[in-house]
Amino acid sequence: MPDIADFALNFEAEHIFAQSMWDIPEVKALFDANGYVKNSIGNLMAEYSDADAVKFIQDLPDSDPLKRALLDPESSAGIVRHKGNASGGSQFGKNTWLAEELTNIANSNASASAKTAALNNLFDWTWKLAKGLIVGPDGQPLGVMGNTEFADILRDAFHNGPQAGYVDPLNIDNIDSLPEAERLATQEAINRAAARETWWQKPENAVEFSNSQGAFNGRGRLAMNVVESLFKNNLLTALEKNDALIELGTGRNSAAASRVMVRVTALASARATTFVGEVPELAGRVIEEVRAAMQVSAAEPNSASDEVLERELVEVQKQMVQETLNKGVLRANIEAYGSRTWEVMSRTAEGIARSRFASGRFAITSIGIAGLNELHDSIKEGIVDGDWRNFIINSAKFGAVTRASAVLPPRTPTPSQVRLAGEGFFEGAPAA
Repeated sequence: MPDIADFALNFEAEHIFAQSMWDIPEVKALFDANGYVKNSIGNLMAEYSDADAVKFIQDLPDSDPLKRALLDPESSAGIVRHKGNASGGSQFGKNTWLAEELTNIANSNASASAKTAALNNLFDWTWKLAKGLIVGPDGQPLGVMGNTEFADILRDAFHNGPQAGYVDPLNIDNIDSLPEAERLATQEAINRAAARETWWQKPENAVEFSNSQGAFNGRGRLAMNVVESLFKNNLLTALEKNDALIELGTGRNSAAASRVMVRVTALASARATTFVGEVPELAGRVIEEVRAAMQVSAAEPNSASDEVLERELVEVQKQMVQETLNKGVLRANIEAYGSRTWEVMSRTAEGIARSRFASGRFAITSIGIAGLNELHDSIKEGIVDGDWRNFIINSAKFGAVTRASAVLPPRTPTPSQVRLAGEGFFEGAPAA
């Protein structure tokens, strides 16, 4: 059975100041004195968990709208990888470095205001680290994952690197007596800290998402912020944005968050410079997973669990096997029928539905898409030619998936049976 954690465009929630920092008494006291809350949205970042997907995003040109949207300061997303159980996925290095820096601030003889500035400055640098803005000698983001030696890398980058951000709290208290270069560097740190403090005062950053056991339960809220950023960068339509936000609800539905992130990332990428579905390491997985996510979102947007999506992926994989086996027939029939593709897809769907592969509540065995011209082009490009970019866009536009494998379109649908902007299946079809 597939695991939702391994979906190419799924994500994990990264704590910028790690949860374990609250277990250090003097650091917790520092946090409490300055209003830092472990599970406030401002202390979380949505990070994709698949190595190939992260590499794809990092390698995009800076002008690419998808990369630009994720790097937007308000997106709550980063372009570095976070996967707790992956090889090298430990954050021991980051946490070791953070514990040192935070303990030094907490135990400093500096004034309370200087400690506050140093704390906000450290958070600012760590936020940029999680965002993907702190890079190593190779020009690639340092990221947040690594073991013991990674602590040394972060320590050096923070104190001595080209993007160093370290400030001694005592220097803040004594800024007027510092040598000019050190005074300017200290002032820059004070300015960063002040800007970050203002940022923290925004309700959307300070809002907390914790369950009754104190664990973070706001993955959906992170996904909401990603959706808003994709919309702001013209990668989602208003209807697509609203559909995603409705599915995400209050922001506490983790399963919905996974489905929405899979769907909107693929959709945004289909409209951007380079489509993630064209990357050899990702193509097959992304198309299978986004089709499954679309199916489940169309059928049970507010109640489906991760397990429902995992089972649906199995059915979509079977479906795509059938599409591959029928590729030659589909090519000839689509080219012959042209805009009468309704009849081709109805017959193909019926044959697949009767095959030993077709099962499952949401399997794509018939495809009802409003807009016949888009149907012809996107189905041909996807099933026949392997280019699913337009299919994903048209699916979001027209609701281009059926709800059940037993729901097949009539032989010759009438205009009244076509939902131009509805749920993507035929009125009057037999019940499942």
